Formats: sequence, C-alpha cells, structure tokens
Amino acid sequence: MDLFTQIKMAVSVKEAAEYYGLEVNRGNMVCCPFHNDRTPSMKLNEDYFYCFGCGATGDLRLIHIWRGRRIGRGRPGGCVCDDGGVGSDG
Repeated sequence: MDLFTQIKMAVSVKEAAEYYGLEVNRGNMVCCPFHNDRTPSMKLNEDYFYCFGCGATGDLRLIHIWRGRRIGRGRPGGCVCDDGGVGSDG
C-alpha cells in the first residue's frame, strides 16, 4: 500500500484540518488558509475540501506535499501522517 493510501485510511479530513491549526465549526466549515478569510468559507467533506471563496479544492491529508509542509496559519513542518501513525520519510 502506498503512502497516500495509508494517510487517507489513517487520518480524516477533519483531523487533518485540526492538525494544521484550523478551527472546525459544527457545520465542518473552516476559514480558508489559502486566502485572507475572516469567516469560514471552506467546507470539509468526507474525502476533500472545497472553498467557496477562492475555489481551492483538494485533500488536506495530502496537502503538505503540495504546499511545502505549511498551511496558512497551521503548523509548520511535520506531517499529518506523523500523528496519524503513518511513517513519513521527510
């Protein structure tokens, strides 16, 4: 099983958002870390996120790979897979 599949099985999108320091409200909405967002405009679905403000979409569980391991106001370095019990080679 490849690393991407292991991460997706071990960590939910909501857990990934919380790991990166995003406050998830009851409707699974967060302030988008990809633009200057004052009110939650990003919806966290079971398998992906979508921002109604800027149109960003994807999988927060894997975003550290594409965004240089940092999401907006979130935690620098590290990897959501580290806390999810999945090995990371850096």
